[in-house]
Amino acid sequence: MTGYNLQFINESKFKPSSDFVVALVRLTEGQAPVLHVFLGSDWPSADGLLVFAPYEGKKSEAAYEIRLARSRDDALRAYELEHRADELGA
Repeated sequence: MTGYNLQFINESKFKPSSDFVVALVRLTEGQAPVLHVFLGSDWPSADGLLVFAPYEGKKSEAAYEIRLARSRDDALRAYELEHRADELGA
């Protein structure tokens, strides 16, 4: 991923439970890569970072989304591996 945008997983490939893991690597020029780890049970989040989008009546399949934006950087930091390592047993 580059910049700020939307990442998603179609509902048919997603499991909303704590044993389903999603990893997102954020690459910023001139900085070390940052690994973010999400559990299926993290969706949805109150801060708008993790959203379920049903897309009812649309051609697109329902999806679990990670909505990246500068305004959500603090929320995203909470999912960095270094902050979740103990919780995940890493």
